[in-house]
Amino acid sequence: MNINIQVRHDMNKIKLIKLEVVIEMTTLSRSAIYRGIRECRFPKQVRLSRRSVAWVESDIQNWIKAQVAERQNI
Repeated sequence: MNINIQVRHDMNKIKLIKLEVVIEMTTLSRSAIYRGIRECRFPKQVRLSRRSVAWVESDIQNWIKAQVAERQNI
């Protein structure tokens, strides 16, 4: 299931992605993502409504790049 939401902000496109897409991009489980958020090791979600959240796609892409860079520094 690929659910993407796009919003415009100050002439820059910000793409919001739902949890299913974040899981697909990172290969992390739902619990690992929320644990990472609690431990300040993963980007926080954006609240869209009382029962809906999404992540900024560029935040997730930057997190992935940082993981790759960290691996190269080991």
